[in-house]
Amino acid sequence: MVKQPGILHCTVKAIKMTAGWLSFKGKSDLSFIIILLLIAFLVRMVWIIWVKPSPVCDFSFYYKQGILLSQGHGYTGPDGRPTAFWPVGYPAFLAILFYVFGPSLFVGKLANVILSVGTLAVFYWFAVLISKNKSTARLSTAIVALFPSQIAYCSLISDTILFQFLLYAGLFFLCRKTTSMSIFLAGTIFGLSVYVRPYALLVPLLFPLVYWRRLSAGKVLKFTAFIYLWISVVVLPWTFRNYLAFGGFALVSTNGGFNLLIGNNPHATGRFNNLKMDVSQYDNEFELHQATRRMALEYIISHPCRTIIKSIDKLYYMYNDDSNALWWNLAGYRYRNRDVPVQQFMEQDLPWVAVFQLYYLFCLFGTAGYVVRNSILKKQSCGVHPLGLCIILYFSLIAVVFFGDPRFHLPVNPLFALYASAFICSIVQQNRRKRI
Repeated sequence: MVKQPGILHCTVKAIKMTAGWLSFKGKSDLSFIIILLLIAFLVRMVWIIWVKPSPVCDFSFYYKQGILLSQGHGYTGPDGRPTAFWPVGYPAFLAILFYVFGPSLFVGKLANVILSVGTLAVFYWFAVLISKNKSTARLSTAIVALFPSQIAYCSLISDTILFQFLLYAGLFFLCRKTTSMSIFLAGTIFGLSVYVRPYALLVPLLFPLVYWRRLSAGKVLKFTAFIYLWISVVVLPWTFRNYLAFGGFALVSTNGGFNLLIGNNPHATGRFNNLKMDVSQYDNEFELHQATRRMALEYIISHPCRTIIKSIDKLYYMYNDDSNALWWNLAGYRYRNRDVPVQQFMEQDLPWVAVFQLYYLFCLFGTAGYVVRNSILKKQSCGVHPLGLCIILYFSLIAVVFFGDPRFHLPVNPLFALYASAFICSIVQQNRRKRI
C-alpha cells in the first residue's frame, strides 16, 4: 500500500515551489511577469463578470459625464452649466472609450482590468529599480496581483485604477533613467494624472530624492524643471478653459476649497461629511471654491490645536479600512438611485470584510516591521529606497490637510506590499545565514 503524503508535507512542498517561483534563479523576468499578469487578468475578469454593481454617487456622475462627453456635449454639472468640480480626467477617459466602443458599464470595467494588470507590470519594474532585489519585487507584485481591494475596484466606475496606473507609470519613468525621453514621458504621464487627481502635481518634487547622490544639484533642478514644463504643457489648456468658464484660476478642479472645508470646520469628524450650506448665493463654483477655502483657512488659523488633534482622526479614517471597495460594490446593488449611507455591512458580508482586512493588515504590519528593522534596528539586508515611504507620507499629508477616506490609500497599497515583502525577504535571508 502506497503511503499518501500528509497535509503538512504538501504544505511545505507548496511553499518551496512558491519560493522557487518567486526567486531570481531559474526563471526569466519576462516569463515571471507574463505568468503573473495572466493570473491577475483571469482573476479580475472573473470578478467583473460575477460582480455587476450599478454606479452610485461620484461613480454615477463619472459614467453619465463619460457618455455626454462621448456624444459631443461639454463638461457640465447637473444644472447644465460648465463644471470643473469633479476633475475631468476620468470622465474624459471614459468618453474616449465610449466614443470608440459605445457607452457600456462593461467597457469601463474591462478598461479597469487592463489598467490594473498594466499597473502590475509597471509596478514590478519600478519595484526592481528601487529595491535592487528581484525576489522582493516578485513577491510584492504577486501580493498586489491578489490584493482583494485591487481586484474589487475593477468592477467600479471609479478613477482609482486609472490614477494608480498613471502614478506608477510616472514613477517608473521618473526612476528609470535621466534621459530626455524618460523626463518627457514622466512629465506627460504626471500631467495626465493631475487631470485625474490634482494632488499628483507635487509627486515629481520627490525626484531629487532619487538622484541627489548621483547627480549635481544643478542637474537635479534642471531635470525637475523639465518635468514640470511637460506637466504644464499637458495641464494648462484645461486651466485656460476654466478661466474662460469661471473667470478665475483653477488648475484642474474647483473642489479644493470645498474639500478643505469638509476637513476643517467646527463639525469636522476627520472623514467625508456633506457640508450643509447655501450654495445658491455664489454665482459659480469657482466663487464657492474661494469662499469655502477662505472659511477653512480662517478656521485653521483660529483653531490650530484642534486642527492638529483632528489630524489623528483623518489618518485613522485614511488607513483603518481596506474593505471600502467591497462596500461600494455592495452599495451598487443595495442603493441604486438612492442616497448611499455611511459604510455599514450586514452580517452576511463579514467573512468578505475579514478577507479584505486581514490581507491589508498583513501588508500594513509588514511595512511597520520593515521600518522598525531597517530604520531603528539598522538591519538592512533587503533595503528599499525610501522613495516609496516618502510617497506614503505625502499621501498621508494630503489626508491631514483635507480629510481621510479609505479610497485615497488604495494607490499606496502596492507600496505597503513592497515594504512588507522586503521585510519578509530580509528575515528569510537572515535565517539562511544562520543555518550556514
